[in-house]
Amino acid sequence: MRRLTPILLAFSLLLLSASESWTLPSCPGSPAREYQVYTSWSNCVGTFTSPYGDKYVGEFKNGLPNGQGTYTWPFGLKYVGTWKNGKQHGQGTGYWAKYIGQGTYSLTEGSKYVGEWKNDKRHGQGTNTYANGLKYVGEWKNDKRHGQGTETYSNGFKYVGEYRDGKPHGHGTATYASGDKYVGGFKDNEYHGQGTYTWANGGKYVGEWKNGKPMDQAPRPFPVAK
Repeated sequence: MRRLTPILLAFSLLLLSASESWTLPSCPGSPAREYQVYTSWSNCVGTFTSPYGDKYVGEFKNGLPNGQGTYTWPFGLKYVGTWKNGKQHGQGTGYWAKYIGQGTYSLTEGSKYVGEWKNDKRHGQGTNTYANGLKYVGEWKNDKRHGQGTETYSNGFKYVGEYRDGKPHGHGTATYASGDKYVGGFKDNEYHGQGTYTWANGGKYVGEWKNGKPMDQAPRPFPVAK
């Protein structure tokens, strides 16, 4: 099995990098994890880690990064350089990890992707679960669902079929928690082409669809898959 390979890349701002040699005293209470602690830091060097995993090590003034400092984000980006009033300013170097191969990426709010990567994007086979209960298992292309896949929702809805540019497109099957079921063509996330809709009570419509509607304009008392 291939593994996720982080490749360290760098870009320079003003073609110069900054050193981390401190001439100021340490901030009181450093390192800190609560916002209210470092708001009073000024003319000192401190370390702060946010609840989201961000980390700053460097000089502070009036409670903000100011002077030399290093800021690291949990998704692999890193900036080493000068700051002014909490913003990158002047000279510095940025680094980021490029993901290639097989790997897992998780976010603090609960989303998680396990699968293949190409040039920092989900590409190939992969599974993405979301904090709201949504789950997609299937093919990806340039960070979008593309190809064959299965999408399930916490409310009982399920789609199995083809995707294009992140949307159901091609042939697929949509099943609802009510027991209703649609099998047929999709275009940009709507029923399109030949398809069959079967109600849980046994009723059935077979025919052509266009932009989510039956071509014969028959009543359609059911939702389009979203």
